[in-house]
Amino acid sequence: METRGYFIVGDFIFNGLAGALVGCVSVLMISTSWNMWLAMFIGMFVGMILGMVLSYLGFVQRLGAMEVMLPGMVTGMLVGMVITMYAAMMPLSVLTGTWMGAAIGLGTITILYMANAGLCRQTYVPEQK
Repeated sequence: METRGYFIVGDFIFNGLAGALVGCVSVLMISTSWNMWLAMFIGMFVGMILGMVLSYLGFVQRLGAMEVMLPGMVTGMLVGMVITMYAAMMPLSVLTGTWMGAAIGLGTITILYMANAGLCRQTYVPEQK
């Protein structure tokens, strides 16, 4: 598990930006005339693709491919699903979709860090001397 501040801050910045971008695109893409389930499926797919593409724009080179792409795709998937379902039920402004996406992105990376810390703690076996 990464504990250096540069990488942790970079992960949070990237996931916040990815969530905001996917949230903005999701609101622009879906209207209230869409079926909610279809909107959720399309939002999930588009969010994963946007999360992956955004990771290549300067973040993978500085933070590492697997450390950025996997959380970015999970963030894109969750934001795409949630925001498109909201947009299919009621009209959302682009600003609302953007800040909701950023909040979901930051929440996603927080939960992933907590899960990773729990897994690392459970599998750690100290050396016996």
